[in-house]
Amino acid sequence: MGKNGGMSKTWSNWAGNQIAHPVAISHPTSEAEVSEIVRSAAEAGHTVKVAASGHSFTSAALELQLEPI
Repeated sequence: MGKNGGMSKTWSNWAGNQIAHPVAISHPTSEAEVSEIVRSAAEAGHTVKVAASGHSFTSAALELQLEPI
C-alpha cells in the first residue's frame, strides 16, 4: 500500500482543527501503487479520499457520515 501504508489511528490537518479516523493512510510513490490502493479499497467496500499535504482549514479531506432522509 505504498510507503507507511496500513492502519492509522488518527489523521489531522496541520492546524489540528480537522480530525479523521481513516481505515488506512497510504503514501504511494508511483501510479501503480495508487492503482493498487484504489483497487484494494473498492474490493473491501471502502472509498479513497486524497488529503494531499493536509493544509486545508476546511473539512474537505474528511469523510462525512450522512444520515438517510
